[in-house]
Amino acid sequence: MNTFYGVHLMENWKLETIHMCISAPLCALAPTSCHQYFFGSGGMAQRANKGTSFRSWAGLPYDLLNMISKRLSLVDYLAFGGVCSSWRSSSVAQRAVVLASQPPLLVLVSVYAKRGCFLFDISDGGTYKAMLPNVHGRSFWGFSCGYLIMRDKKFKIWLVNLITRKELDFPTLPELYTGYITPDFRPVLAYSTALSEFVLVVAHRFFPLLHFCRFGDENWTVYRFVDEPWMIVDLAVFYGKIYFLTNRGRIGIFKMSPHPTLTLLTVKGSPNYLSCSLQLVISDGQLFMVDVCNVSMVYKLDQSETEMEWMKMESLGDKALFLNYTQSAIVNNPSMWGGQSNSIYYTVFNQCYTYSIDDGDRQSFPFIQGNRVGYLRPFFWFFPHLSHDENLLDDM
Repeated sequence: MNTFYGVHLMENWKLETIHMCISAPLCALAPTSCHQYFFGSGGMAQRANKGTSFRSWAGLPYDLLNMISKRLSLVDYLAFGGVCSSWRSSSVAQRAVVLASQPPLLVLVSVYAKRGCFLFDISDGGTYKAMLPNVHGRSFWGFSCGYLIMRDKKFKIWLVNLITRKELDFPTLPELYTGYITPDFRPVLAYSTALSEFVLVVAHRFFPLLHFCRFGDENWTVYRFVDEPWMIVDLAVFYGKIYFLTNRGRIGIFKMSPHPTLTLLTVKGSPNYLSCSLQLVISDGQLFMVDVCNVSMVYKLDQSETEMEWMKMESLGDKALFLNYTQSAIVNNPSMWGGQSNSIYYTVFNQCYTYSIDDGDRQSFPFIQGNRVGYLRPFFWFFPHLSHDENLLDDM
């Protein structure tokens, strides 16, 4: 178990690892906390200059800082940005590049979780503990545009961005949802450019209802579609609009104003399929439909000026698909961190599997070693490359 967060520093053109034990949470690394712990309250330069001619590390050239930040793991990158203001400025500038190169992390939840969760790096087997405030008594819902979504026993919603540390609170959902498990809910967070505020939309796979709420509002707006012969099983923000997916494999657009409406789209090649485990996945400006329970069920939406058509994918090329009941995603060029291209990653109970589309080979790998394996279970994937996605909503 790795209880340290490392920061890689460039010296003599070689990467060396200097470990720093950080008491601050992973999701709340303050710029001053790392600096004070490692350098002391007086700063490294101040103490070093008493007997040496060392210069402050805060004064490293900006180009060199950018070079360093691009070569860090996610955990090291978070710690790197907490050393001082100049390092943080560099980390923010390189955020999109760094996050795009990171492997997905498997979120592991202990049955005794009170203060956080564990993050498992599938590229090197490293496991990190993420300390999160107010976790006790809350259930994990998953992620949306970089925000970890949780709810308490009364269904009050709380979100925190693991990268930026921003927190959002939403009011309590109606008691109708009490007793249902996490995969039954399909939340999506979007940022409305018209309102200049976040909006959270929640669907339930077994109720003909949609709930949506703007950040800061005291109550949820409820939209009922009881006359429709289908249920909404997933939501996604695609080109500034909220798309919904039904349990019959059809897609449409949800508009919240001036009045809530659901509009089904005419799409050729829609599979004659009935499933509550269908999901929408967005990658490189393209929309995909997958089934968490069926690795062969991968479709891409082909769009022209006059029509749309679902095309069954026979190959993912240099991409890999990560499936999970909470959130699925497509990752580009997984070979950069040791992953397998044209493959599908998925979890079943306490095992992780890879399925090769090329030859149909399946392999499993353990997600954690040691005595803790009995106390942790894979809950969902955390995709760093999606943490930079703002889910901009142009049309309410």
